[in-house]
Amino acid sequence: MAALLAILALSGCIQGGLTLPTDTGGGGGDIVGGDGDFGVQITGGSTPQYVWVVAPAYRLRVTRALQPTIVSWEISATDGSFKAPVTHGSAPEDAEVEVANETELISGVRYRVEVYLPDGRIGWNEFTP
Repeated sequence: MAALLAILALSGCIQGGLTLPTDTGGGGGDIVGGDGDFGVQITGGSTPQYVWVVAPAYRLRVTRALQPTIVSWEISATDGSFKAPVTHGSAPEDAEVEVANETELISGVRYRVEVYLPDGRIGWNEFTP
């Protein structure tokens, strides 16, 4: 894990001292594995950070895991793509908020984050803040 964090820091994927947990509660488990085409790492709390390392994304969507039609928060790129990390509730400079039903997540509710890349790949993970 330490080697992976060093690679992420050097590649510019981690900024501002982000600490990645070793257990995110299932789903896409870790950055290098997981479900979908690539893994998505999630920090804890009601406004977690989402991190992926494969490429910039054009959309990030957070839904309730047991009710996937309920979109809690969603952002999309304003000019092609945006990079990780993304903090829940705060769109990066090169993205805009599409849905803001829950800018802070509810403790104890299971969520699913999906990250969409321009080449068609989708990575995801499930977590409970």
